[in-house]
Amino acid sequence: GRGGARRGGPHTLGGVRVVRIAPPAKGYDRTPRLGAPIQAAVRANALSMQTAWSGEGTSTRQHNEPAGNQDVWHDHVHVFPRWVGDDLYGSLGAQADPTELRRRAAELRAAWPS
Repeated sequence: GRGGARRGGPHTLGGVRVVRIAPPAKGYDRTPRLGAPIQAAVRANALSMQTAWSGEGTSTRQHNEPAGNQDVWHDHVHVFPRWVGDDLYGSLGAQADPTELRRRAAELRAAWPS
């Protein structure tokens, strides 16, 4: 899907979560058949980020179990636009402005690969 992340540092705003609503709750319980559509959505999001924002790269991550920092119990993958020095992994994140999120979502939809 095209779900927008509500938290992110100033340079990673625009990250999305690709969510599979139905079970399994953990990525490593996902079968290859269930994984293919998720990977296709991850790819489409990353490509649209590159087109919309001319980023220097993208990152993905997926968390499993409490010790793996999973705090939402459904299968999902984070996709982030990246720039050199953006400090994505050192950032604590902040609540994103809803107006900015809507603008970013519109930009991603406009850049969505056909």
